[in-house]
Amino acid sequence: MASGTLSPLASLSLELGIPFATQLSANHVVPQEHVFAAVIERHSAESNLLELKSTSWRNNGQNYHDQLGRILEDICLVPHGILVFMPTKRRIEQLIASWRESGHYNIIRNLKQVFIEPNQGDQDALHAIVQQYKIQAETETGAILFAVMRGKLSEGIEFRDNHARALVTIGIPFAPTEDLCLTAKREYQHEIAGANENILDGWEWYCSNAFKALNQAIGRSLRHPQDWGLLIDSRFFIDRNKYEKYLQNWVANSLARDERGNSSRSMVDIIPELNAFVTSYV
Repeated sequence: MASGTLSPLASLSLELGIPFATQLSANHVVPQEHVFAAVIERHSAESNLLELKSTSWRNNGQNYHDQLGRILEDICLVPHGILVFMPTKRRIEQLIASWRESGHYNIIRNLKQVFIEPNQGDQDALHAIVQQYKIQAETETGAILFAVMRGKLSEGIEFRDNHARALVTIGIPFAPTEDLCLTAKREYQHEIAGANENILDGWEWYCSNAFKALNQAIGRSLRHPQDWGLLIDSRFFIDRNKYEKYLQNWVANSLARDERGNSSRSMVDIIPELNAFVTSYV
């Protein structure tokens, strides 16, 4: 028996060197109709058609930041607490700094009180931030907490009921390619996979590693049947066959799709559905 955050099981089996003769991926205890999951490709069709994937961070920084600002402003219609997970603390700091200049930060701050996960190692500060966030999340205005995938807040802290009425992930937490240990591991996986088709190659291992962290963050939102989450990264749509298989089944099966079966749309298209979903539970 394994936690859903260890998905995909194929990766776990190969890493341990133990074949699982019988495998069952059970449904989540939360009914599927109580889960609203969506992939947001851009804020609107007029948003310069900029795809909201994290590689756009380097190439179209300000435009990318502005679209994220508008999307999160819209998501703030969700009452009480909102968790926002990003790949690194540096990304959060860059985004907040950009929003302070553009005005998005003030807009979001007027909608929700803003909290940011402190640097790793400062346990006292972490405890204080979490407690302040939870208190504010219980109010009518609510709060929004920016946290790091693979950080303390993505691992074991409970965010139940009003503490996480919505969860947003921005990007996929791929490990930095300049990491020498990571590069060596990828090359090793690629080498041994050439002789055994049952072993993950370098790319499959790299993706599995990133999605374990993503799935762990997503799991923070499911502590109560009325919780819901949104995923922000267009790669789930553009490379659907490449990436969606790494998501936990309850997420992939719950993704809202349009009449053509696409799971990724603009925030403007999703707002009516999100609003209706929120209204049905508030």
